[in-house]
Amino acid sequence: MKLLILSDIHANHLALEAIWQRESDADAIYCAGDLVDYGPFPHEVIEWMKKHNVKAVFGNHDKALLSVFRTLGRDFSHIPPSEYLWVHENCLRLTDEDIEYLAALPETVDFTADGYRYRMAHQSDESWKPPRTAAGFDAFAENIPGPDEFPVRLILGHTHRQSIYTMIGDRTWINPGSTYYRQPDDHDKSAHYAVIEEGIISLRAAEYDRSPLLKEILPFVEKNAMKEWELRSAMFACAGC
Repeated sequence: MKLLILSDIHANHLALEAIWQRESDADAIYCAGDLVDYGPFPHEVIEWMKKHNVKAVFGNHDKALLSVFRTLGRDFSHIPPSEYLWVHENCLRLTDEDIEYLAALPETVDFTADGYRYRMAHQSDESWKPPRTAAGFDAFAENIPGPDEFPVRLILGHTHRQSIYTMIGDRTWINPGSTYYRQPDDHDKSAHYAVIEEGIISLRAAEYDRSPLLKEILPFVEKNAMKEWELRSAMFACAGC
């Protein structure tokens, strides 16, 4: 069985399409959260999730958008340009059906594949970190459905750092990285993801044309003096750098 593992898409469906061109033979797709915010295509991302029957969990940016929407709806006329963020713009670009989709996302998804039990969560609560000890791993993985003899693996998002971490007893957690952007110290602009095929984990990346993304981003940044965007994303959004 081939599993395609995604995370931290941040309203960029162009990266999803690039990945799918390479991995369209996947039997199932899982996403560890943060479908929206920081990008210009939130509706298209959710449509892609639905079309491909992706099993996804809540991310902290998904929750933040829902909080803004429930508080302010789509009326941001009182917000000055310097405080107008991508989360506000995403609210305007999402349909009511998209909002309902986000609101229905679970905190965790548990499943089994090829003799492994998996638990997927976004892992954005600062009160707990990716498990670095066997005890911490077991506490997080406790009560995952399935035969007890099946090994357990965790799928986590949030950090945008592609990694596989293995501890004693084959305890393993996986972060597929972000399909969109990197941390400031990582200048790779490709779309990061993971594939698990017959139980074997591989970290992968797909190059894609970012010029349509840049075309949508630049007018928004210039209009709103988006310091948030400049700090987090300018280093990779530029198609020519």
